Amino acid sequence: MLLPLGGSNTSPFAPTPAPAAVAPALVRQAPADAFVAQKKLAAPAYDSTSLPNKVLTEGAHETAVAHLQAALEKLGLMTRAEVATGPGWFGKRTQAALERFQKSHHLPVTGAFDAKTHAAMHAALAPHAPVPAPAPHPQPAPHPLPRPPSHKPVPPPTSLTTVPRGEAAQYAFFKKFVAAQGGTFQTGPNRINLVGLRKDNRVGAGGGAYHDVVYAVYTDSKGVPHSKRFTYTTEPAANMAWDAGDVNGDGRPDQGRIPNGHFTYPVSSRSNGAPCLRPAKDFVPERDVNHDGSFSEHYRSGDGSVFLFHQGGNFETGSAGCQTFSPGQWNAFWNTVKHAHGTLTYTLTTTVPKNA
Repeated sequence: MLLPLGGSNTSPFAPTPAPAAVAPALVRQAPADAFVAQKKLAAPAYDSTSLPNKVLTEGAHETAVAHLQAALEKLGLMTRAEVATGPGWFGKRTQAALERFQKSHHLPVTGAFDAKTHAAMHAALAPHAPVPAPAPHPQPAPHPLPRPPSHKPVPPPTSLTTVPRGEAAQYAFFKKFVAAQGGTFQTGPNRINLVGLRKDNRVGAGGGAYHDVVYAVYTDSKGVPHSKRFTYTTEPAANMAWDAGDVNGDGRPDQGRIPNGHFTYPVSSRSNGAPCLRPAKDFVPERDVNHDGSFSEHYRSGDGSVFLFHQGGNFETGSAGCQTFSPGQWNAFWNTVKHAHGTLTYTLTTTVPKNA
C-alpha cells in the first residue's frame, strides 16, 4: 500500500542515505546491475502495492530498487534478463530505463526515482490507465550480427595517410578524412567534429590504458581553424567486466564498446552532476561474446545510450566501454568542447594515419 505523500514534516521522498559499503572481501566495489560475488536480492514480480515510496538514485541497493525494476519490467522498459543481471542494484540499466520513462511522460529526465516520477508511474500502472508507448529498447540479438558496411574501416586515399603539422593543415586534412570515412563534417563557428583513431583494438588488460587518440576539429568565432589532439581509450578495461551484461546467455559478462562509425554527442552531465558527452541517438554496441578481447566476432547487442565521454582515473581507465580520459586530458578536452555550438559529431575508426 502506498504511503501518503503529505501530512507529515518528513517527506517519504526525502533523499535517503547512501547504502552501506559492502565488505571488500565480498566485492571489489558496489556496482549497479552487475555480476558481483555476493548474494543478490530476489527479483520480485510487479505488485501494484509495492511501488517504492522513497527517493532512489544510482548506487542504491535495497529491496525498494527490486520493486522499481519490477515496475519498469511491467512497463516494458526493462527485460527480465536485464533485471536478472543485478536485481536490487540501481545501476546503469535501471537508470537508463527510468530516464526513458521520464522522457516519454514529459518529466525532467533526472534518472532518479522521485515524487513526480512516482506519481506518473503509479498512474501508468493503474488498471485501464493509458500508458504512453515506451521508447524503443534494443533486445539481445539471438545470433551474431555482421557489422554494417558503413562501419568498416575505410582505407584513406594516399593523400590522407599522414597527419600534417599545424592546426590549419590538420583542419583541412580531417575534413577530407571524415568524408573519406563516410561521415559528415560540420562547419561554422564552434561546430566541433571529433575524430577518434582507435589504435589499441582490444579489451584493455587489467585496468586498461589510454592508447587511443581523438582530435577536436573546428573553427572559432573568427573563422580560425583549430585541431586539438587528446589521448583517451575507446576500449573497456578487463577489470570492468562486472559492469557488462550477459547478452548471449552463456553465463559470462560480455563486454561492449562503441563500433566504428559516425555518431552525434551533445554536451551533457551524469546523474552525479559530473560533465560528460552523451549520445544523441541510441545505437547497438559491439560485444566480445567469445571473451578473447578482440571483438572480431562483430556481435551487436544491447543499449548504446550509456556509452558516454567522461573522465577516467590516473592509473585505471574505469572504462566499461565509454570513451574515457585521464583527469588531465579530460580537463583539457572538456575546456575545448564545453562551449560547442550544437551537437558534436564523432567519427570513430581503426584507420589510423601516420603521425596521429
